[in-house]
Amino acid sequence: MLQLFNAIQVKFDGHTDLSNSVTELSLFRASRDASYPYIVYFPHSGSPHFALGVDDMEKVYIQFSIFSSTSDYYEVMHIYELLTSVFDNCDMPMDDWNLIYMHRISNFLAQDDSGKKVIWHYMVDYELDIDAHPYLTTTVSP
Repeated sequence: MLQLFNAIQVKFDGHTDLSNSVTELSLFRASRDASYPYIVYFPHSGSPHFALGVDDMEKVYIQFSIFSSTSDYYEVMHIYELLTSVFDNCDMPMDDWNLIYMHRISNFLAQDDSGKKVIWHYMVDYELDIDAHPYLTTTVSP
């Protein structure tokens, strides 16, 4: 899973429009001193997936959460468009894994105005199919 997390960070860092639009991309939770807008991502589900007779597949669901504190939704929508332009059906090279696909499967925009300021939260879910050992070969001895 660390290979996937590293690949996401490299992909994010390689797209300056996206990386310059937020203060940080964080795994699991934002830093204590994070300022808006920022993105947090985490796997919310993962399981072995057996397809095409291959038993080293992984199906992973990742959620990106975009947070913004502007009074309107334009900033969070702009970041959403940048995020999806980078990650929808993308290719992410990994050392020992092979990303088969990364499809956006849902997204949901919510507003929390219960505190002192309005917080926009855009949740974007992706489904990934990963060949966890594409270079693993079996040698049969005579």
